Amino acid sequence: MRQAQVWTATIIGGLLWLASIGTSGAEQGFDEKYQRDFNIFNPINQYQS
Repeated sequence: MRQAQVWTATIIGGLLWLASIGTSGAEQGFDEKYQRDFNIFNPINQYQS
């Protein structure tokens, strides 16, 4: 029983480690082409100049 718990923890830890390596090379920030110049929660502001 104890050996199964250690094995499961090792597998989960390894998967988390692999996931962290995979996302570490991702580009940080938000792409400018998707940014809006108005508040999406109050869209009437997009029509004001």
